Amino acid sequence: MMKFRNALILASLMAATVSAQETTVMNVGYCSDESTDAVGMNEKTLNMAAVYFDSDFLAHYAGNRVKSISIQLGASFGSAGDVFVATALEDVLPGAAPTPGNMTMVTPIPDFDIVPCYQWIDVPLPEELIVDAERPFYAGVSIEPYKSAPYYGTWQFAVDENEEGAKHCYIYNPSSKAWDPIMKHSFEECVNPNFLIRLQLEGASLPVNDVAVTELVVKPYMRTKETASCTATVYNNASNMVSHVAAQLLLDGTVTETKNVTFSHPLAMKESATVTFDDAVTFGNEGTHTVAVKVVEVEGVGDTQPADNMVEREVSVVDRYFDHVVLAEAFTTMSCANCPGAHEREDKAFEGVTNVVRVDHHSGFGTDVLTTNADRDFTWFYNNGGTTYAPGMMFDRAMIDDFFDTQRSPGEEHSPIVGPGDPENILFIHNYLAALPAYVDVNIDADYDTASRKLTITVSGEIIAKLKGDNPTINVWLTESGLSAADNPRYGQMTGSGNLDMKFVHNNAMRATLTGSWGKTIPMTLAPYSYTFSTTLDAGWKPENMQIVAFVSNYDSKNPDNCMVHNSAALDISKLLGDADGILSLPPSSLLPPPSTYDLAGRRIAAPTRGVNIIDGKKVVK
Repeated sequence: MMKFRNALILASLMAATVSAQETTVMNVGYCSDESTDAVGMNEKTLNMAAVYFDSDFLAHYAGNRVKSISIQLGASFGSAGDVFVATALEDVLPGAAPTPGNMTMVTPIPDFDIVPCYQWIDVPLPEELIVDAERPFYAGVSIEPYKSAPYYGTWQFAVDENEEGAKHCYIYNPSSKAWDPIMKHSFEECVNPNFLIRLQLEGASLPVNDVAVTELVVKPYMRTKETASCTATVYNNASNMVSHVAAQLLLDGTVTETKNVTFSHPLAMKESATVTFDDAVTFGNEGTHTVAVKVVEVEGVGDTQPADNMVEREVSVVDRYFDHVVLAEAFTTMSCANCPGAHEREDKAFEGVTNVVRVDHHSGFGTDVLTTNADRDFTWFYNNGGTTYAPGMMFDRAMIDDFFDTQRSPGEEHSPIVGPGDPENILFIHNYLAALPAYVDVNIDADYDTASRKLTITVSGEIIAKLKGDNPTINVWLTESGLSAADNPRYGQMTGSGNLDMKFVHNNAMRATLTGSWGKTIPMTLAPYSYTFSTTLDAGWKPENMQIVAFVSNYDSKNPDNCMVHNSAALDISKLLGDADGILSLPPSSLLPPPSTYDLAGRRIAAPTRGVNIIDGKKVVK
């Protein structure tokens, strides 16, 4: 099963406000305020971890002295250890001789019976070390573990808000006797780090007026001549408070607007605020364009470290595209004790979200009375030699590994099915995919005869650009919700307590497919399409609880990595029951995308929340 790897590495700063003329002390590095995860390790293994402070990072502090190295550990697991600073990690391996010309300083951690956890330990360096951007270095720790610690675990590095700075982290692999880099980024923060390290710097030339532009939120896709706004995050890297900046907006490298911004409150070190350019982003022709925001002044003067003062994003501009509705398919069964919790997380994630179509396949952890032949067929997507599990989810049948930094279990193959994760993960994946433009729309017209229970469905739309894959298919399904033991005593759901929950309600259950498991192939032509299907509803199905699901996808019988869904739609059959003639047409997909809503941290959200929101780039107070 996929696991999100909590290894996002960020830099942070911490210091009191002082004047530039005084000697200043500043802590830099991985300075999260607490570490809470235990560190597991083999009793015979020397445990080592290090952080690389690169030239770009050190340039901010050149000429100042490293007064000491401070570490904080997430568990009391050693009785002896060293802190080191070195030009090369190979020089600090057990028994290694330092390479001539390389810097290597190894200093014992102060004498403890057990190296304490959850507190900073300051270790002075034995020699003077002056920061020089031309001499990047590693700083780390090696710990001799207890004899009583019988297991080996994983280092987690502290994170903070700012993505700039030292980004390279390494752990010593006792099996290969080499250093392994941990340089992949995750979309989640490591909230419970167990290794923190910082340099205590001292000097008269530490940065005073220094900000970084750390994020830029702008629509990734736009239409020609459409206008949009963009919002940048400004992060205070230095010791002085920051109340005012001057920022520029650059479109394709040309400055189009400069604005002076006074923040609602002064930013202390490590604090951030946003700068928004309203309705200022527009392009007149198709293609890939760039949007950038650059800070050019801090408190009326130039930034002392301007290298990190600009962030640029690419925007794809096209004349036309459709709304993107994501197909979210869940794998669940009544015997799966973990599935009720996954349903709750999915419900929470999609609360208030309209651009999603949900379908539950009763397969993956055995089968049950709701399992259809298509549900069985879709276990092919696990792509793991017949091994399946539940709960699981697919989002547009996309390979989530292609978009996110994920870590799978040993032997687990590339698959679009992933563990559902928490509501934030589910919504993040959905929003990422929903932001992509669709080049085919899906519309549903339907006619239901209540006497005969005959349902006639017409799915239509238009393909306006070549779709990914060589075999586009149209798929039409029926699902039913509101199913419980009141309908059938065999609908009881196993829970974590080992008991059957007879009140559990099954929603979005697959009932039938009108196009087979893998859909009906349609031509790859840039033109409108229309297909009609009919079926008679089973006498035991409740049409008022049913939904028509339609989507266009690719199908590759040899490769589950090539079966992505291009766009989806759904229609509640209940809307047909009260119609005079029993005919209802779902309105066509709009050619204008739904509003993109973000919070002030730049995170995309499903709906506006109380306070200030950014909707289509505009600040809106709710």
